Amino acid sequence: MRFLPEARNEFERLLAEERSPAAAVRWGFHMNLSEQSFRDLLEKHLA
Repeated sequence: MRFLPEARNEFERLLAEERSPAAAVRWGFHMNLSEQSFRDLLEKHLA
């Protein structure tokens, strides 16, 4: 798994693992974003 952005400490790592959207986890990423924020990010950069 990769953290996006890179977790700077243990607390950020745990939070990202807990809050990662299912789609991000399937793609091999952990991130501290809600599902909607993740969708917005993808739409912004893939449009």
